[in-house]
Amino acid sequence: MWTIDSIKKFYKDFGFKPSSTKSEIKELSKLLHADEQLHGLLEGFLKNIHGRSINGLGLVIATNKRVIFFRKSIIGTVTKEEIPLNKVTSASYRKGLMFSSISITSASNDSIVEQCDKKISKKFIDNLLGLINNQPNISNNQDNNFQNDPLLKLEKLYELKQKGILTEDEYNQQKSKILNS
Repeated sequence: MWTIDSIKKFYKDFGFKPSSTKSEIKELSKLLHADEQLHGLLEGFLKNIHGRSINGLGLVIATNKRVIFFRKSIIGTVTKEEIPLNKVTSASYRKGLMFSSISITSASNDSIVEQCDKKISKKFIDNLLGLINNQPNISNNQDNNFQNDPLLKLEKLYELKQKGILTEDEYNQQKSKILNS
């Protein structure tokens, strides 16, 4: 069960310092499921979330199950969008002179968050990419087929290379392992 204290401990350990999203932080214990693990918190200007222009400061929360975009406006409007982790296809960040921006892509959506802390956004994206790379992108009933089918493994590997998640060298190394097994 998440409490305000356990959330504060996480964000202090993560290096996150909320400035304009304290009301969103207070709501996190209600948003997070008891079996979820926090892997990142990021404050920024929610620019484009699920194809909608939000244009306001909010939080991006990464857990072992989903990515949540959360904002409470001054007039009381609440925006909460989420992408299941197994639907996230890529994540990236761009570091600018003063701030950075991140992009999180799912099958049909590119979510953009701007004016983020440079150090925290890199750590956030690195953690999210780690979660994505360790998350099978197939349903449970296909796990055995995936484990035993080199063609499925090669397709997934190629997909990761095309998305920029794997370098050419990493791709070739993994491809060689699959073909030689």
